Amino acid sequence: MPRLLTASSTLVLQHGQPAAATPYLALEGCEHISAPGSEAIALVLEPVEESPRAAQVAEELAERLIEEIQARRAQTTTAALLAAIEMGNGWLVQLNAVRPPRERCYFGFTCVLTRDDEAYVAQAAPSQILIAQEGEIYAFPGLESWRWHTRETTDSTAVALPLGLDETQPDLYHTRLAAGDLLVLCSSSLARVIDRAPQVAFVQGDAAVALDHLDELARLFTVSDAWVAAVAVPEPARQQHQRGGDLAFLRRASSWFSHFLPEETAERLRRHATVSDPVEVDLSDEAVHTLDYTAGMTSSDVAESLYWDDARGSTAEFPIVTGAGAPPADALLDEAPKRHDADPDERYWEPEQAEPDEIPGEWERDARLDYAPESRARRRGVGMNDLVAVALLAFSAAVVGVRQITVNRDRSLGPRDDGTLGMPRLSRYDDNIQLPEFRGVRSRMPRVPLSRTVALALVILLIVFAAAVAVSVRNKHERERQAQMTALFQNAESLRQRAGESSDPAAVQNILQAASASITRAQAFGLDQDRAAREQAAISADRDQALKIDRLANIQVLGSLPAAPQGVTPRIFAGNGQIYVFTDALYRLDATGNSLVRLIGSGDQIGGQPVGTLLGAAWGDGAPLAFDGSRAFLFDPPTGTWHAQQVETLGGPETGIAAINGYSGNLYLLSPETGQIVKYGAGAYDNQPEDWTAGAGTDDLKQAVDFAIDGHIYVLTTDGRVIDFFMSAEQSTMTPHAVPPVTHALALSLQTDRPYVYIAERGRILRLERSSGNLVQQFVAGSDGPPFNDIRALSVDDVLGTAYILNGNALLSVRLPGPPH
Repeated sequence: MPRLLTASSTLVLQHGQPAAATPYLALEGCEHISAPGSEAIALVLEPVEESPRAAQVAEELAERLIEEIQARRAQTTTAALLAAIEMGNGWLVQLNAVRPPRERCYFGFTCVLTRDDEAYVAQAAPSQILIAQEGEIYAFPGLESWRWHTRETTDSTAVALPLGLDETQPDLYHTRLAAGDLLVLCSSSLARVIDRAPQVAFVQGDAAVALDHLDELARLFTVSDAWVAAVAVPEPARQQHQRGGDLAFLRRASSWFSHFLPEETAERLRRHATVSDPVEVDLSDEAVHTLDYTAGMTSSDVAESLYWDDARGSTAEFPIVTGAGAPPADALLDEAPKRHDADPDERYWEPEQAEPDEIPGEWERDARLDYAPESRARRRGVGMNDLVAVALLAFSAAVVGVRQITVNRDRSLGPRDDGTLGMPRLSRYDDNIQLPEFRGVRSRMPRVPLSRTVALALVILLIVFAAAVAVSVRNKHERERQAQMTALFQNAESLRQRAGESSDPAAVQNILQAASASITRAQAFGLDQDRAAREQAAISADRDQALKIDRLANIQVLGSLPAAPQGVTPRIFAGNGQIYVFTDALYRLDATGNSLVRLIGSGDQIGGQPVGTLLGAAWGDGAPLAFDGSRAFLFDPPTGTWHAQQVETLGGPETGIAAINGYSGNLYLLSPETGQIVKYGAGAYDNQPEDWTAGAGTDDLKQAVDFAIDGHIYVLTTDGRVIDFFMSAEQSTMTPHAVPPVTHALALSLQTDRPYVYIAERGRILRLERSSGNLVQQFVAGSDGPPFNDIRALSVDDVLGTAYILNGNALLSVRLPGPPH
């Protein structure tokens, strides 16, 4: 029984809820994938831009692509796949030409076509495929290409032109499938979050397990619209034993010679060389004589098999009756043709190649029931017709193979190599041509006497001929290289122009990413480095303008700090015009901004007891405060000393605190573990605390990473939402509208009565409108400053336009440009 019980499964999410189907996903014949003689198609489409007609066009486009591939069964796999894609792109280009710009559709896609156990993948971003083989996962495009900080350095093989442009040239990949492999095709909304979690679910070879994992990721990262198909390759059916030693040898010889043939010829000869499996016939008296050997034959084949020519050239038809009403074998013998020299009292049926001698009595029963030619071959051995046919096939393959070597020596074997044909199954078969040995022929060639002059002339002619061939080949390659380089550069320019006409930032990003990849490919064909650098800089400037990116210059490194203990979140906050930094201890930045003054830390003696591990610090009621889980420490500015207050902790020190804050003498603790904001009343820290939200917003608070207080309490969640609580009730939620979307927010900064909110995420800082969440600017480090790859804490003075950033263990200061007018 096959080890894999699930052949293929799909998952569709629309508006965050499971949906039955989507027009962007199509599977055809995947339940028999990798079986001998099978053809399977898996297709996923993804619109590059939002369009009101995208779903309708995608459904028709998928039907056209699948019908075109199925109509080209006689062609080779790569030819059928690329021709169908070209046809579908031509249809979509014509459709876009007659529609207004807002209704035009452009699709990224991934199409997998398998025949037998060979799989070809054609792809153009945006879309994603994962192929799990032998415990390894191969992702196209690479999963890291979806990350924000690597978008500018995405490998060029991960991006191709989407469908709907004037021409398309998809990336092409090839591998050989085996039992236990898994193919996962999905939309980029899921591809962006796959590498944020372990991918062990994909190497188990089970489609259902992979979909459960992706469903969990969709819920965890709030992916609202997504579609995915997972196809598992089952165990193959047990191969039948090949009949006949001579026939097996000839087949192996024919298979060896087929390596010399073009792909089209080899496939056609393999189809003609297929031999049917033997048919088992039950010879017991009780058995029903059902003849199944006609399965798979055409009507003419069946008719031919039901007639028999006797020595006088006459024919007689054998009636075939199956099932419970079938007559016994003797009744069938009565209607069978008789030998012209047979005794009337005896009944015989003579096989086509039987000897004229009479069949002995003990063989009579087998002879009467041996209607199928396959049964005769099994009893008598391999038929002469089979041997002759396969011998002719092997000879034909040899002749065509020699012609392939001598005439079409430079013809490519297999698909074009774009540098990504590295999947492990490619090493399972050998396409290297083994040249024949001509040593015996050379030993029989006549000895031709050559003088030194003749030999010298022959050598000179050979050198001249070789030089001419080398120059010709070099010039041909140079012309092809120049044509490819020019086409790629012009394509990048046209994509830039198209990006300038789009108002959707996500679409602009995808188009410019394709333009950047086109320039990278042109460099491989010899594009001048300065020209390529200028074009890449122009593409980067267009991207920055579309995504509202400001690259910060003159980033000042103030110094480094000790790392915070495990489980403690660092923090930067301001108070009375001074900057405080909390890591392993609480520090104050001095007035010159060049040094840090340590105020309080673990192990200090306060009130006769040592300070425990500090869990947080914040600005309180006119002075800083700190908290170690069991005591709160308040600073007295006139005396410059700290005072400890015991905190009621319900039996043990507080744990799992993400941040603390003080307001009007109250102490607030953010606890994501319990989904609470815990409040200690002013002057009564030793009393039992209260759950400030009284159970409201628990699910959101479990995703909280930071919070701020200005009379309202603003809570930042990992997906960038800022939830406004007032009087213990949730009032509103601000969702950032940025490209790429926020998926892992780290810190929040805002000031009372200021119109902007600042959110820090790895690699960037967002300035958002406080009322709507619309993106105003996003700040990234310029080329002359350290990148913001490890932001831990953030504090922004919105009035002065100064930001303090804890990046790793380094404290940075930077001037932020004002908002655009």
